[in-house]
Amino acid sequence: MTNEEVRQGFAEVYNEFWCRYKDRVPAKHSPEWERIYTRYTILRKKYPFLGETLSNLAAELDRRMRKLQKSGIGFMAGEQKRQDDHFRMVDGVFNDAYVFYKKFHGKPLEPGMTEEMTKEFGSILKKYNGSLFCTRIMLAVFSQIEEETR
Repeated sequence: MTNEEVRQGFAEVYNEFWCRYKDRVPAKHSPEWERIYTRYTILRKKYPFLGETLSNLAAELDRRMRKLQKSGIGFMAGEQKRQDDHFRMVDGVFNDAYVFYKKFHGKPLEPGMTEEMTKEFGSILKKYNGSLFCTRIMLAVFSQIEEETR
């Protein structure tokens, strides 16, 4: 076994196996476990000197899955949180955009109104950390209001 084979083995086990699942542990009955086991088996045959390490990593993934299951989280924890965060952001942007539209639509552009619109527009963007999605929705609403006042 060469130094390069050892380096490649550690790199593949860490980068392509461990990093893929360490923060995204599948739920107990997820089909992803079959892929994990297949990958584990392939790597064990390819790098027999890492067999014990691979077994320990697979056991750690199983332990994490059981811990998540006990805590009531039956999905990949990180992925579920990410989806929930995106849902809340999209829901919030649409709600804030609608309230913004209702507040300013159909009103003539009087002195100070543009400044008030711009200030509220900015506060909504800030609320969502300037997300591209929020920016696009708010620009569309702002443009619609401007179009209606012509």
